[in-house]
Parts: sequence; C-alpha cells; structure tokens
Amino acid sequence: MAFHFPLETLLKHRKRQMEMAQREFEIAQHQLNQCLQEIDNIHRQILESRQLIAYAESQKTTDTRSVDQLFEFIEGSKIRMKIKQNEARNLMEVADNKRRVFQEKATDHKSLERLKDRRKSEYKVQVKKKENQTMDDMNVMRGKRGVSV
Repeated sequence: MAFHFPLETLLKHRKRQMEMAQREFEIAQHQLNQCLQEIDNIHRQILESRQLIAYAESQKTTDTRSVDQLFEFIEGSKIRMKIKQNEARNLMEVADNKRRVFQEKATDHKSLERLKDRRKSEYKVQVKKKENQTMDDMNVMRGKRGVSV
C-alpha cells in the first residue's frame, strides 16, 4: 500500500497559486526596472545636453538658438523625468505588493509541503511497525508449529 496524501490537490493548487504570484511579481519587477532604465536614459541625455551647452559657450562661435533649444530640451526632460519618477514610485508599490503576495503564497505552499513530509514519515513508521508485527507473528507461528510436531 503506497502513501497517499489526502490534501494533494490542495497542495498542487497552492503550488500553482505560488507560481502565478511569482510570475506576477517578476513582471512587476521587470516593469519597474524598465522605468528606472528610462529615468537613467533621460538623466544621461540631460548631462549630454549640458556638456553641449558648455562646449558651445566655450566656442563663442555658435548661435544662441541651438543653446536655447538645448535649454528647452533640458527643461522638457526634467518634466519627463518627474513624470517617470512618479510612475516608478507607483511601480515600486505594485512590485512590493506582488512580492508580499508571492511570499504569502510560498509560505502557504511550504507549510503544506512540510505537513506532507511529516505525514509521509509517520506513514513510513506505521508501515515499518506493521511489518515488524507481521514478522513477529510469523516467528511465533513458526515456533508453535515446531513445538507441536
């Protein structure tokens, strides 16, 4: 007789829930990383624009229109960066919530796994006990047959 865990379907269900929660967390984390990368790119563009302005001012031969355009680009980029930072904050909250849900699901699954392991070890102890009792009974029966013959 093999070991049968009565909560096996629940265990499988919890495992699927855990895997789905993990996938959702990974997606949220990926979106957050993309947003942070975009913020870095905007910051890099602002630094490059400032370097171009410094170079243009040191040359003193460039027209002021290109410098003005660079200043406008920097101001627009600052606005885009603030918008992206707010988006990143929201994505951080979402990712944190998804992480918490994933941890809860993993804990639920792990507790059922431990219960299954504990029940399996109890089952093995019972089987071993029955085998020993059967062996003892067989030895007693052999002994009785040997005495009466």
